Amino acid sequence: MKRVFFSLGLAISCLLALRGLALPFSLDSQANKLNLKLADKIENSEKQEKLIQAEKQEREANQRLKTLGIRLKAALEAENERDLLKIDEELLALPSSAKIAALRGVIAFYRRDYPKASLFMEAALLDPRLSAKSSLRLLLGQAELLAGKSFLAWRNFDKALRLGSENWFAFYLRGLASIELGDTEAAKKDLQRSLDLNPKHRATYLNLAWLEFNDGDYAQTREVLLAPYRRNGEDLEVLALLAQAEDSLGNAARGKELLEEYQKLSPDPAVEAQLASHAFGQGNYQDALMGYDRAIGLQADNPILYLNRAMIYLNQGDEGKARADLTRALDLKLRFSRVELELETRELLRRLDGAGL
Repeated sequence: MKRVFFSLGLAISCLLALRGLALPFSLDSQANKLNLKLADKIENSEKQEKLIQAEKQEREANQRLKTLGIRLKAALEAENERDLLKIDEELLALPSSAKIAALRGVIAFYRRDYPKASLFMEAALLDPRLSAKSSLRLLLGQAELLAGKSFLAWRNFDKALRLGSENWFAFYLRGLASIELGDTEAAKKDLQRSLDLNPKHRATYLNLAWLEFNDGDYAQTREVLLAPYRRNGEDLEVLALLAQAEDSLGNAARGKELLEEYQKLSPDPAVEAQLASHAFGQGNYQDALMGYDRAIGLQADNPILYLNRAMIYLNQGDEGKARADLTRALDLKLRFSRVELELETRELLRRLDGAGL
């Protein structure tokens, strides 16, 4: 019996070897038929054991991944970059998968590594189970938009919308990409659709209003901004743009009121200068001077403020103060935004010197 058993063992080993080599093999004896059955049984048993082991490892990996996902969410909510780095290291140690690529893409995006975030998201979206996730597509698009790849970003936002989701955020993002691509009409349509779906998103109002303002449609600019202004009359960006729209429509008094509201909330040299300019245009030199005084008090190194105040002094006939402001403006000439402003200042001083004043 020992000898037979040993022979059967050798036969099974040989059969398995031949089967692995894919060689033709055929025997008619009863013993070899038994050997084939035993070989199949052992092979199936080994396959089943490997399958069970693989399933166990997959369950453990999925549980580990689920735990890391929960930790990742908590770290993002707490803005804890130290924990994010730890989680990224743990993800790196796990076997590669689309889900791991997606999670690492989220971490890279949060850390503003947009090229790396794009690579991870592209890898994750190769998995058919994840390619239908509009949230991943939107994150990839945002990474591309922030990396300056506007067309690729637009394409991914468009794909997210084509997945069948009436997502206000997707319309908003596609609108931003269209702005970068110079297609303002498409941008306006997307931003308006975004507002239809979510009428409380402040940034959408502001972007749409800026588009209308830059296109010269000041009435529509005002129309767009009325809703956020009524919701929050202390929004500085809304106040500033609304004031510009009113002023451009010829409503100088209303524009001034809005700027004054702005100044009460947050003193700004540019706004003070704008109010002073309003007063100067109306011939109210005293208010204009006071406005430029306040502006210079907030930003004493801005040569344009001194130049503008000098113009008021000249209109009042106060050449001494005008000369002092022009001289100060030239001392700060490196801050001039345009060469012609410096030349204008020098010309005014030359005229004062020529008049012997």
